[in-house]
Amino acid sequence: MTRPKPTVRVLQEEEAPRAWRFVVEVALGDDVRTVSITLGWADYNHWSQGRLTPTEVIQGVVTCAVCMLSLQDLPDEIDASTLRRLAPGLEHRVGEFFDR
Repeated sequence: MTRPKPTVRVLQEEEAPRAWRFVVEVALGDDVRTVSITLGWADYNHWSQGRLTPTEVIQGVVTCAVCMLSLQDLPDEIDASTLRRLAPGLEHRVGEFFDR
């Protein structure tokens, strides 16, 4: 059975030193969570390769992470690089997500 794909909506985006900070709303079925997530410049460059906006990158990263983990496993505050350690294989999944 295929897991449903979450919907990720950026509520707030702001620049921070060497990063962007986002507040995102993540919905999966009837469950909705609000999460604060930081995207460092290095991770942004790695995932986007200059093709995507920071907002697009964070939406893809959070979407893939929730598909691999669960909505409840997503911390209230996290850095995108930490998600790579929480969800082994996220790196590959995000690459596939952006290559579609």
